[in-house]
Amino acid sequence: MNPQVHQAIDLAMQAHKGQLRKSGEPYIEHPLSVLSILLQTGVHLPLPAYLAAVLHDTLEDTTLTYESLEGQCGKETADIVLALTKVERPQGISARNHVKQYVQDMRHASYAYPEILLIKMADCIHNLDTIHGHVGRKRIEIIAEVCDLYYPMFKDCLPPAMHALRVCYERLLMTLRTSLERAFRTHDIRISLD
Repeated sequence: MNPQVHQAIDLAMQAHKGQLRKSGEPYIEHPLSVLSILLQTGVHLPLPAYLAAVLHDTLEDTTLTYESLEGQCGKETADIVLALTKVERPQGISARNHVKQYVQDMRHASYAYPEILLIKMADCIHNLDTIHGHVGRKRIEIIAEVCDLYYPMFKDCLPPAMHALRVCYERLLMTLRTSLERAFRTHDIRISLD
């Protein structure tokens, strides 16, 4: 594996040190799984995509700053991670509208960095596949968010810059659909993605 990817993994491990997912596993397992999902597509992506996959939650969930990330991993990686970062919800804005704005901003940013959509798809896939770590209503909220907001964007959005990465995009979209359908069956949700 590329030394810069190892360096990004070390940085993510340090940034997420002591953090746990709802399942109780170390948080670092999530970004490593997102990286693994991208690698499993078998499509070679630009290096910043792999670095950002490992670091995608650092600006949102740790004390790592954009400036530090840019200095250690480069501007492109830092910009991709920033575009994947969901800012704190302003008062007076519903959670749903906040996520809608985030999705719109991410879609806009993907015209400059199409890898953003690939990383977010891999993130959604892993979140759905590990949904058992959440309880009750939160599981349904995660499924609904992916189904209602992210999946339609991924399904209907193939930015011009993404055409070179079309195979990866399509493989991830198919995997996301499978993960959503599995979540529907597991939670007895009757929704069609067609």
